[in-house]
Amino acid sequence: MIASVSTGTVLFVCPACGKKEDSVESERILYSHDFSSNFNPFARLIIGAADDPVGNKIDKKCQECGSLWMARIRLGDNETPVLRCKCGYTEGLV
Repeated sequence: MIASVSTGTVLFVCPACGKKEDSVESERILYSHDFSSNFNPFARLIIGAADDPVGNKIDKKCQECGSLWMARIRLGDNETPVLRCKCGYTEGLV
């Protein structure tokens, strides 16, 4: 069966015989995404910031490992500054 959405609803059509069958409610989800409270759209950017060879680095000592350099990224519309060290220490997130 092939799903057809040309009518605005999900309709399954058999390519061999042409038989049409309506979908049930559980088959009507075409796209789903979880935006739960622990979802952080910037997580990948924050995690990879310290390893980015062209990213912005500042002269600030890491409180965890003592490294002299930290990556600085600005997140969101208000450009909240976040610092990330190569050891994984992150500063500026609340």
